[in-house]
Amino acid sequence: MAARKLTRKSCAPSGYPDSVKFYCGRICEHLFLFVLFALAPLILAGLSDRDRNRNEMRVATAALRLAQEDPHGATAVLAPALELAGRTGW
Repeated sequence: MAARKLTRKSCAPSGYPDSVKFYCGRICEHLFLFVLFALAPLILAGLSDRDRNRNEMRVATAALRLAQEDPHGATAVLAPALELAGRTGW
C-alpha cells in the first residue's frame, strides 16, 4: 500500500540514526492503519443513509473494503452506483 510507505517515510525524523527513523516510521504506519481500520468504519456508520448512498461515499467505502481485503464487499457497495451510472452516465 503506497500510503503506508509514504506515511512511514514522512514520519521519520531527520538527523537521527536509521534505527530511530525505522521505529518512528513504524509507529506512524500503525497509527495510519488504526485510523484506516478502526475509525473509518465508525465515521461511515455515523453518516445518514442519504450521505452514505452518495457516489463519493460509496467509493470511499469500497476503498476501505479493498484495504480490508474484502473485494466482494467493495463490489456490493459500488453495485448500486454502477447500475445507476449505466443508465444515466456517471
